[in-house]
Amino acid sequence: MRRKVAMVLGSRLGERKVRYGLSLGLRSEFRYGRTWIVDNEKQANWYNKVVQGIRFKTRFERNLNAAQIQKDENLQKTGGWEYYLKQAESGDVLAQKQVAECYFFGQLVEKNVSEALKWYTAAAEQGDLQSQEWLGFYHSISSSESNQSEANKWLTKAAAKSARAQILLGDRYLTGEGSTEKNPQTALSWYLKAAEQGDSVEAAIKLADLYIQGEGFPKDWTKAKNWLLRVGPRQPAGYIILGDLYQIGGNGLKKNYFESFNNYERAAEAGSSDGMYNIGVMFLKGQGVDKNAEHAFKWFEKAANKGNKAAQSNLGYMYEHGVGIGKDTDQSNIWYNKAKKVAPMDPSLFEEKK
Repeated sequence: MRRKVAMVLGSRLGERKVRYGLSLGLRSEFRYGRTWIVDNEKQANWYNKVVQGIRFKTRFERNLNAAQIQKDENLQKTGGWEYYLKQAESGDVLAQKQVAECYFFGQLVEKNVSEALKWYTAAAEQGDLQSQEWLGFYHSISSSESNQSEANKWLTKAAAKSARAQILLGDRYLTGEGSTEKNPQTALSWYLKAAEQGDSVEAAIKLADLYIQGEGFPKDWTKAKNWLLRVGPRQPAGYIILGDLYQIGGNGLKKNYFESFNNYERAAEAGSSDGMYNIGVMFLKGQGVDKNAEHAFKWFEKAANKGNKAAQSNLGYMYEHGVGIGKDTDQSNIWYNKAKKVAPMDPSLFEEKK
């Protein structure tokens, strides 16, 4: 097991969930008020295989489909499958990839993974970046030590140009996966290269997580903030996480409800129901803004209409008790039923401080 970390990021602010494990790394679950990093080895490996399997399969199927029209024309003009095989045997890289894809997905020929590997390797040895990435991934999910060595070999070759490969290598060094020696500093360097290469969202999230957790080096939430700000415009979860960090402060980042509100607002403007929900919480508690139950109700309503279960449950409570809106038993039941709960996610949210 790599680690299980529970960090308190504030309290009494309701419960909501934001997942931001966008690729091969952690599956992190951020709940308003607390952050749980859920990351045992089996879970991470399963997540890695599923996400990357879908990603690579989709990519190569898309390539295959894009080339299918041309293939169909060539099938008619040249005599079919033999044409592609002959081109591949002559050293044509594109043909080698196409033949490999056909073998791997069972298109135009019977599925044969060994033959697919043979032709992906032929293309990779000629410097084809996609084939190098594919081989690195394929070997990385094997339990064989020799395959893990092959994974490192092809990912390292691809990493000269590929941010995707750089991130995969960073993941391997972070977890000590396969035959790779665990080294968080080396992982950090690969993620930085990926961020500079242009894969800003995924790499930035990896970097932010490292600085939040501080594995192998001191925690630095100011640096985490800088990376999350790069994530936010493309993935609102970046703003949500940053808002959470501002709720508690520490590790170089000063507690600031105003900045927390601003980041939740940015997420809400991007369509995030979690951002809308958190704004409602802050209006309800008077954190960073004047306390206002009516405004809280409006933001919960916006979040609820986008399917946010916590907001739906809160609306049920507010209609039931006349908080920020007139009492309405029918509306209360409607929202409770939508949320499939009979009480708000966090009853203390509505309790007055004594």
